[in-house]
Amino acid sequence: MNYQTLTSDEKNRLVTIILDSIDEPMEFDDFQETISLLCEDIPGLECLSDEAFSALLTDCWEIFQQTPLPLSVNR
Repeated sequence: MNYQTLTSDEKNRLVTIILDSIDEPMEFDDFQETISLLCEDIPGLECLSDEAFSALLTDCWEIFQQTPLPLSVNR
């Protein structure tokens, strides 16, 4: 992993972590907060610039919206 960047696979894994931990649909603000908290625990991402975080957030939100929610959420 290059510091302050993630590959597409790494972004997908980050979104999967979120999907696996939710039990109801998530709004953008909650998603943003969750991504921010996760970045604090990933070496090299804990000090992202606002611009870099915004780009990561946008990419991950797009992945999140395109990924089917777990079955328990769709009930």
